[in-house]
Amino acid sequence: MANLITIIRVILLFVGIGFIYSRNIYGEILAFAIVIIVIIMDWIDGYVARRRGNTTPFGAVLDIMGDRIVESSLWIVFAHIHLIPVWVPIVVIVRGVITDSLRSVALTKGKTPFGEKTMIKTAVGRLIVSSRLSRALYGSAKVVTFCYLILYLAYIEGLKASPPLFTPDWQASLYGAGMTLVHITVFMCVVRAVPVITDSIEYFR
Repeated sequence: MANLITIIRVILLFVGIGFIYSRNIYGEILAFAIVIIVIIMDWIDGYVARRRGNTTPFGAVLDIMGDRIVESSLWIVFAHIHLIPVWVPIVVIVRGVITDSLRSVALTKGKTPFGEKTMIKTAVGRLIVSSRLSRALYGSAKVVTFCYLILYLAYIEGLKASPPLFTPDWQASLYGAGMTLVHITVFMCVVRAVPVITDSIEYFR
């Protein structure tokens, strides 16, 4: 069931992306609502897996794959419509490829990205990568950033309406706040990759 939820939320994500490209305020609001549902489903699939005792290595990998698809797709879309710099999705995707490749090697040794058999050995590494606090902070940063950017798009489309639905006085400040959120989220993304890289060295010895 948890794996099915993961697959459904990925499909739903692309529906939301379609509304982002509608480039009107109502489409952006619908995109915002769909992304919220996708985020909630991410929490639900983990809860269902733990509740039913179905936490498996395959499920863990599928969950991470779903997260990567959601995260990378949204960053790419925001860059494609020139809302954020193109270096953002490049950094995030390259980071994801590196960590996921290392995790696949660890998986052959019976280690999982998270949980009791986590590949992360050091206490500091577990705090940064696999602790509930770290995952909650990073997850929250992504949620806030993605939702903020979509709402900013709704604001921009509202400015284009006739008559305008909003005043343009706050546009520069709102955009600046969005870019601050983007930089914070990308910084956290990179920092959380460091323990995965350092703790994977022994698998290549």
